[in-house]
Amino acid sequence: RTILKPAFSFGKALKAPGSVVKRKKGLLLRVLLVLFLGGCVFEVYDVLNQKTWLGRRINSIIFPRGFIINSVPGGAEVSLSNNDREVFNSGENKTPLLVEKVLPGEYVLILKKQGFESTSKGLVIGDGNRMKIEGGSSSISGGRRNFTIPLGMNMFLDSIPGGAAVSINGEVKGITPLTCSVPAGELDVSMTIKGLGSIGGKGTGRCRVNTLKKPDEQKGIDNRFWDFMLDNSGKILKASLTGTFFRKISIDSIPGDASVYIDDKKESAGVTPIKELFIKPGRHKLRIEKYRYDSWEKVIDVKVKDAVNICPELKKKIRVYSYMKDGPGKDINARVAIEGTGVKSRKTPFSYSLIPGVYVMKFTREGYAPLTKKVKVRDVYRIEAELVPEAEKKPVYDGTLIVDTRPDYTGSKIFVDGKAEGDTVRKIKGLERSSHSVVIKHPDLPKPAEKTVVFSNPNQVIVLKLDSNGGIYIENTLP
Repeated sequence: RTILKPAFSFGKALKAPGSVVKRKKGLLLRVLLVLFLGGCVFEVYDVLNQKTWLGRRINSIIFPRGFIINSVPGGAEVSLSNNDREVFNSGENKTPLLVEKVLPGEYVLILKKQGFESTSKGLVIGDGNRMKIEGGSSSISGGRRNFTIPLGMNMFLDSIPGGAAVSINGEVKGITPLTCSVPAGELDVSMTIKGLGSIGGKGTGRCRVNTLKKPDEQKGIDNRFWDFMLDNSGKILKASLTGTFFRKISIDSIPGDASVYIDDKKESAGVTPIKELFIKPGRHKLRIEKYRYDSWEKVIDVKVKDAVNICPELKKKIRVYSYMKDGPGKDINARVAIEGTGVKSRKTPFSYSLIPGVYVMKFTREGYAPLTKKVKVRDVYRIEAELVPEAEKKPVYDGTLIVDTRPDYTGSKIFVDGKAEGDTVRKIKGLERSSHSVVIKHPDLPKPAEKTVVFSNPNQVIVLKLDSNGGIYIENTLP
């Protein structure tokens, strides 16, 4: 009302006596004046608060917005051009950089830094505080828009084996080996090969690598599966990343609970059964060990597409002893044969290794009764057998020896087992059922005649004679 007070005063003046036309013109003038002044007040409010497109447009012209440009890494030179006309150049000033008093429009933003590719981005400055940049992130801090732009660099990507599909930050790049341009900073790298396990053993091979940090500073890389290198010897910084694919294999043993070792490593890869063990394709030395079992070793060839399942039978170590029953506890060195094995006649004590199972062992020793024993080889290590001594045999004296040296050597002296038995012809009874040494001496013989005779049957009779040359021969043996 204060603003429109002059208009009301002017209106009162028109009410004075006069023509009707003058009064209508005054009324119209007053209405127009009120609309004009109201529009001016609303536009001032709109410019300050940017409620409409016109208000935002006028505001951006009167008060041009500044913005901050950051680069990864920092320290890059910045230039801004519009229609091939440079409107801004930072010169010696480097990112992060505050850029002010830039009118709305479409611009090309160029960042340059030694060791990195020249990076060009499209920038659109709209009405008010509306800004958009191509391929960069933005945020608002202190009422100003902040743009972060990663610089470009080269990266070599490879895999073992080759032929892996590569994606960086969700964008497919190609098949390994390949070299491509990537943004500097943190990258999500993915490699996959159809029909192969994975890198790192869990799902698709992924890692998060920072191309600006040294290999020993990387936190998103498992060095067992990824190899990252940074080369700054050229004009442009170059990074390389190699992922090693692993094949999933399963390892078991009979019996289980055995330790598994790969390629002479001292650290065990696990205890059987191992359902999932990830290993690089190629030839590997596999060793399985268990207490009191023979170590099992084999060179395995892990291929890209062929599944590998291993389950060897381990040989149990045993120690075999033999003792006399109720004896002093000293090994009696019995002979042992194990059916179905290479053990045919081993003297106790001895060690051997067998596949777990049931075996028949036969123990024999002179003077002891033979023993056959079934043994379950699995949990036992020490196998013992007690042999029973055989009953003492009494000698049998029922042998008869007849010595006849007629006609040439009648009267020869006879010796049986070194004992003189008289002259021929002679019949000697009661000899033990065993072997005996017989010697015949005569003056006409060039040397004593000797012969061994054996009595093995009951009441056996053996007749000995001398031939013309002085040799003993058996003429008859009954029965």
